[in-house]
Amino acid sequence: TRMAELAEPFFSKGWIDAAVKPGKAPGAFAHPTVTNVHPYIMLNYLGKPRDVMTLAHELGHGVHQLLASKQGEMLSSTPLTLAETASVFGEMLTFRKMLNAAPDLQSRKILMANKVEDMINTVVRQIAFYDFECKLHDARKSGELTPENINMFAMKHYDNPTCVDEKEFLDDMKRFKYLKRLFRKYETSKGKE
Repeated sequence: TRMAELAEPFFSKGWIDAAVKPGKAPGAFAHPTVTNVHPYIMLNYLGKPRDVMTLAHELGHGVHQLLASKQGEMLSSTPLTLAETASVFGEMLTFRKMLNAAPDLQSRKILMANKVEDMINTVVRQIAFYDFECKLHDARKSGELTPENINMFAMKHYDNPTCVDEKEFLDDMKRFKYLKRLFRKYETSKGKE
């Protein structure tokens, strides 16, 4: 298919940095660089089904960035709602392939249950980040916010059952460099629709 053709050079030409290395940041992302150079994909790949889905998600971004680059520097930048639609498309193509290849009904049920849970968690989490961003930007209108102020604000804002303690929560927050771009998490959530 066309999607496979577009994704192939990411693998054959080494445009993916997937190896787990000491000091490598957690998470995953696709970086478009400039329009006359191919995009790169960064992630920590361990071969688990979740890693396969993460790679598929980032490949969705990468293929989209590759196609958008033909428009030149001024027009290749994409609103995040559209970018997340492309990445979720890549993710869902891979999920369908994995689901069709599942050896039995029990395996299919597990894949489907994990996918539904992932989608719900993503949307709930992204909306929580969006809500936090709105309140944080409102608070910023009253004056400067230090990292300590932001951390305290975040701890008060969230009742986060997925985090065991404050350090874990704040480490989780640091992985999302979302404060650089207003309302990014809302757009990620919209991409899941």
